[in-house]
Amino acid sequence: LLGGFNGTETSADQRNPEANETILSGDLNGDDPDSTFAYRSDNVMNVMRINANITNETLIDGFTIKGGQADGTGVTSQQWGGGIFCAGIPVIRQCVFKYNHANLNGGAINLHASVAGEMVIEYCRFENNRADAGGGIHMNPMQFTNGQSIQIKNCIFSENAARKDNGGAIKFLPRGNNGSFTLTDCEFEGNNAKYNGGGLFIYNIQSLNGLDIIMDGCHFSQNSAEVYNGGGFWAGLN
Repeated sequence: LLGGFNGTETSADQRNPEANETILSGDLNGDDPDSTFAYRSDNVMNVMRINANITNETLIDGFTIKGGQADGTGVTSQQWGGGIFCAGIPVIRQCVFKYNHANLNGGAINLHASVAGEMVIEYCRFENNRADAGGGIHMNPMQFTNGQSIQIKNCIFSENAARKDNGGAIKFLPRGNNGSFTLTDCEFEGNNAKYNGGGLFIYNIQSLNGLDIIMDGCHFSQNSAEVYNGGGFWAGLN
């Protein structure tokens, strides 16, 4: 799935997602203001849903994904992942996620895949997304029993919020063994959490064996945790 065309290209390499915004919006009435979460009664719960059989042979590249409103009361997809409710492991590249909401987890993206393979999120921006937990991305809980790998590279997280819990930009709850989570060259600025980890929150819900968690070249600025600890980054690992 490729965005960023203006209609005159002769090849995909000529796309320019920044100049030619391709919008996937949950706003059915087209009345959402671009600076608030008002007028949301018509919005879809998930702008995109990705099934468990989707592998990293699937590429989502060059879209603005906004206006998801996962505010239902039923199954998890109705309250998780306003932008993308993701059970698979696609590659997501050059996408902008903004003004997505989830009642519970993952305003922009909720990841809960347990299939083997590598998932990559790269060159994306996450702006003004919100949820109770994991305002930008919530990984809930990722099972690494099959050697799974998650890479988040060259992404910007700004002004995302976990309004009632942890992880303003990212909340990661790993369990299982023999996998890796890598965060490389990412920027976290102005994100907020109610409790811990204004930028990033990592907490393993069981003992880990052979799971690598790597952070390299990341920058945290002006993030905040209102009640407890880790304005920029909070981790509790066994």
